[in-house]
Amino acid sequence: MIQMHMQHGLSQDARIIRQEVFVEEQGFHHEFDEIDSRAWHLVLYENGQAAGCCRLFSSDQPEVYILGRLAVRKSCRGRQYGERLVREAEA
Repeated sequence: MIQMHMQHGLSQDARIIRQEVFVEEQGFHHEFDEIDSRAWHLVLYENGQAAGCCRLFSSDQPEVYILGRLAVRKSCRGRQYGERLVREAEA
């Protein structure tokens, strides 16, 4: 079963996924920033396990949001979870 959960601020599950994907897998050194505390974080769960995430935050333009830091765990790729995260974020 797939579930989505949105939270203001960086959730522990989103932090773990981003650490795995961006820091450990891709080698980024400065993954976490000041935007994390004011952004909304969307986490996709597969059978209760965090599988992917993204963040949303407002831009300088009214009613315009920026979607970024989209990540899906390596073991969960190929299932269109990135697409599902984007669609949910747009909604």
